[in-house]
Amino acid sequence: MSSDVKPNMPEKKYGNITVTELEPIPKGLIAIEGLPDIGLVGVIASSFLIDTFNLKPVAVIKSPLMPPVQVVHMGVIVEPIKVFGNDSILVISSEVPIPATLITSLATAIAEWLTEKRISMLISLNGYPSQKRIDQIEPHVVAVANNLSLIEMIKQKNIEVLDDGFISGVFALLMSELAAKGTNAIALIAQAFENYPDPGAAAASLKAVSGLINLKLDLKPLLDKADEMRLNMSNLVQQTAAQKQGIEGPLTTMYR
Repeated sequence: MSSDVKPNMPEKKYGNITVTELEPIPKGLIAIEGLPDIGLVGVIASSFLIDTFNLKPVAVIKSPLMPPVQVVHMGVIVEPIKVFGNDSILVISSEVPIPATLITSLATAIAEWLTEKRISMLISLNGYPSQKRIDQIEPHVVAVANNLSLIEMIKQKNIEVLDDGFISGVFALLMSELAAKGTNAIALIAQAFENYPDPGAAAASLKAVSGLINLKLDLKPLLDKADEMRLNMSNLVQQTAAQKQGIEGPLTTMYR
């Protein structure tokens, strides 16, 4: 048992996914999803939010289908997929890539759990690969919603809406599942480098979040640590890319 989970904590099972709640979670919160994807945009952004607002772990997400890996911080093992929060926001993050075989059940479980927690909205932070990224000082960000009622609000915040195209991965299924349950969800997708971590894209997505929900953020510390983040997260980028291609292999040692 990791240091996150203590005996007799309430567990909720959704198929092969278990969510263990570490703290009482208020209703009506905004949830922000930042699972590994292109450029680790969501991972970097969620990590920044966790540090900036000193968010505490409030839930742990586990599955027997996850790779046999535990993350180590300060010499102690902790679960790699966690939910952090306070009285305003929840942040879902993972320090390991999500296996392709787990995407559907994970998205379904998270949607079910968030619906039970009666969140007011989910905001998913992601990247899309672009050869033009190298020329962009501030990466381009587009938004996708899971219902028409959100589109006007997004446009009023001066965020461009992706009119036509397609999305894929955990966040695509998560948004679809939440739509079926009547829960609002918006994906913010930033231009990102495909093959290494992109803190600039994460900062651009967080700037959009700030405008969307009036969340005050100083993004300079994130950009100042860009080189350090690229080095620390390079293994996770490679592993995430391999998982998206359906390649199974050993997870190498990672440091946060």
